[in-house]
Amino acid sequence: MKEELIKKEYTQELENLINEKRIKLDRLTGFEKEQATYKHLIEIDEFVILANRRLNEIITVHELVLRSEQQYQDFMHYITPAAEEIYRKYYQGLI
Repeated sequence: MKEELIKKEYTQELENLINEKRIKLDRLTGFEKEQATYKHLIEIDEFVILANRRLNEIITVHELVLRSEQQYQDFMHYITPAAEEIYRKYYQGLI
C-alpha cells in the first residue's frame, strides 16, 4: 500500500535527521551545548516546514493521488500520528 511506504520513508528520513542533530549536540559541552540546544528549540518551525515539504515530495514520488475529501481525511488520519511522534522525537533529542 502506498500510504504505508510513504509513512515508512517519511518517518525514517526525519528520524535520521533528528539523530544526526542529536549526535552533534552530544559532542558539545557547557555553554556551546546550551547555545546549540536553544537553537535546536527555536528551529522547530523550520523543522515542521521541512517535514511537510518532505511529505509532499514523498507523496509525489510514490504517485499517491487523493481524489476526494474523504481520501484526504483518511490519509491525514493515518499520517498525523506519525508526524506528531516525529515532532516529539525532535524535542526529546534535547533531553
